[in-house]
Amino acid sequence: LSEGGYDQPYNLYSNISSFTRVMAAGTWYPIVSIRLAPGYLDAVAQVKQVDISMVSTDLLHWALWSNVSAANLTGENFVAHTSSSLVQIDQSATAMTTTGCQQIAAGLVSGTNQTAGVTLLELTKYQAQLGRNSFTNVSEIFTLAVYSVTGSSGGSSIGLQALLSWNELL
Repeated sequence: LSEGGYDQPYNLYSNISSFTRVMAAGTWYPIVSIRLAPGYLDAVAQVKQVDISMVSTDLLHWALWSNVSAANLTGENFVAHTSSSLVQIDQSATAMTTTGCQQIAAGLVSGTNQTAGVTLLELTKYQAQLGRNSFTNVSEIFTLAVYSVTGSSGGSSIGLQALLSWNELL
């Protein structure tokens, strides 16, 4: 018996995404989205970590968005994650609107020929937990997206690698 509480045991899952695109300044581009899988809407999954490594020399604003709906994403196609039956991922969306979404983490990342990265660790448990709408039985979507501060230099592609990790309650 512990009066101080204890940490719940979790399994950690990750998804690595490659992203290369000519980007217009002022437009959000989704890299990866996650949601609870149908049939597992009562599961507990929490975003744990975001890593971004640039492979081009541009300046990007990145953000992790919650309260994203399918209406905010263009061309999304959620599929089962290879290791997790509770969470689905989407890497096919090509555009994103942020109307009604909430930014829960953000930062700037730039690359050099040495590649630079950014790591965001340990979001609060309640802020980072995937939720669901109890009336419509639809999962909330979290989306990692980037926004070019300057636009693609000379029309060249901006490239990056991103890792999105989450915990699932055992």
